[in-house]
Amino acid sequence: MSIRVERLRIGPYQLVRQLEPGPLAERWLAFKEQDQTAHVGYRFKMGHDKAEQRRFVNAVEGLSPLSHPHLLRSSSLRWGLEGGRGSSPRMPATMMDW
Repeated sequence: MSIRVERLRIGPYQLVRQLEPGPLAERWLAFKEQDQTAHVGYRFKMGHDKAEQRRFVNAVEGLSPLSHPHLLRSSSLRWGLEGGRGSSPRMPATMMDW
């Protein structure tokens, strides 16, 4: 018997396991193979409203240059989830250092 393990990815990040979810997003432990670093991926629950999606992107892009000890720094913004059944192609996701 063969067991197939589905590999879920968001861009260059391999999703390792799901973490405790937050009120607005799923949280995943993610691994970036290219530089061998661990990250936390946030997949935000969002509808198909283009204006809502644009506001989200603007907010993440506006926060990305900020540097403060009490702020998590976003390292990547992606749309969707690659691989696996039931993947949501329009769900925004951002990665932060672990």
